Amino acid sequence: MSDSNLQDMNTIVEPWGTTNGELVNVNELLARIGERLVVLPAINSSRSGLFEKREEVQYLTFRCGTITCGIEGSHVGEVVQQPRITFVPGLPDWVLGVTNLHGSIVSVVDLGRFLQITDGTQRLAMMFITKAENQMIGLMVDSIYQLNSFAVASIFSPPFRVDVEMVAYLRGAVDHEGQIVRLLDCERLLLSSQMQQFS
Repeated sequence: MSDSNLQDMNTIVEPWGTTNGELVNVNELLARIGERLVVLPAINSSRSGLFEKREEVQYLTFRCGTITCGIEGSHVGEVVQQPRITFVPGLPDWVLGVTNLHGSIVSVVDLGRFLQITDGTQRLAMMFITKAENQMIGLMVDSIYQLNSFAVASIFSPPFRVDVEMVAYLRGAVDHEGQIVRLLDCERLLLSSQMQQFS
């Protein structure tokens, strides 16, 4: 039992005067402890179905080459169509350059090329701003669909082969309207050593 749990127990027991040697009603003590517990789906199977059905997470879904991906909506700022990008020499081919976003200079990354799922020959027209901690980067993709809500219980480990370049950034996948959506971990992506050089 952790120190924090012991402290919680003390706050429950002390008002009952056990430090003075008085007896404790065990049933009442257990009931009060139960009120403070957070029931997790994996622990309490009788409530897991109800909990999982209600717990959802929003993802912005988009297209990169031939695959559909999603990034958690809480990390997404605005969407910009055909942003004006200034080329910067000497950067990796997946860094398209920088753009001026309301007075802030933001690096723009070809996400498909970064993940090595496209070759960079396609003309990208859509950018969305992503944020994680103090990092802010514009991600260019082929097209953007919409913000979808997925039940946490519906997220699964992909049963198919995942390209090695994407493995580190993949949170899981969902089957949405008969199509597999690969869910990316925005924090891992933006805080990766490669991205941080250009944020």
